[in-house]
Amino acid sequence: MPDPLEPSNVISTLYDSGRYAELRDYCNMRLKKDPAEMLALENCATACLHLGLYEEALERCRSVLERDRSDQYALRNAIYALENLHRHGEVLERCEEMLKTDPRDVWTLNSAGLALAEMGRYAEAAEYFERSLKLDPHNTTALMNGALSLARTGQVRRSISYYDAALRLDPSLREAAEARARAYRSLGMEDEAFLAAQGIRDGDMERIIRQARRNRCSLLHQLCLEEMDRYRDADPHADNPFRPDGRAHT
Repeated sequence: MPDPLEPSNVISTLYDSGRYAELRDYCNMRLKKDPAEMLALENCATACLHLGLYEEALERCRSVLERDRSDQYALRNAIYALENLHRHGEVLERCEEMLKTDPRDVWTLNSAGLALAEMGRYAEAAEYFERSLKLDPHNTTALMNGALSLARTGQVRRSISYYDAALRLDPSLREAAEARARAYRSLGMEDEAFLAAQGIRDGDMERIIRQARRNRCSLLHQLCLEEMDRYRDADPHADNPFRPDGRAHT
């Protein structure tokens, strides 16, 4: 039977129950006995992050990294702390250190891109997000922030394709639909902007616009017509276990 007083069990219990202030106190108590205890240092940093004590979290991460410069847990916690302290130049330095060890780390590439974007270095930020997407084309963080960085450098058309890809992966990304609509509007493409705001994907836009012109109706009217067609073609009893033809739905 596990010992509930064993340090790792105490730490897990406090963390899992969200008792971060108690977790910090417990780790600090252990650090008074042994300032080099890695378990206490790392978990104290984590507790401090949850409590918004970013300077203290950073201090604990430094203590870990003095003993092991490659400790990924401490490096990531340090980056979280620096981001919240708006010390984006230092975030970039940490990311570059981590990328020397693993240049294919998508999380670190995204963090570097975010730091560069925060510093207004959008062209460089876009390059990092592009590197991230080559490794993970389905990464919505890279797609969304890459789109924003591209738009800030005047590459609006490319930014639209990034937003479209993000929506393909997650149709619930309302901010992507809104940003995409703004991008189209900035290009003077009002019809596309309207459709983008409705969540219509790029591949369907041209067809809908063409059909609306053929029917001599507004885009809104065309969308309503298409919705009615979908409803008419759907089987109204598809989810009904008691089908009208007397057969059980299988």
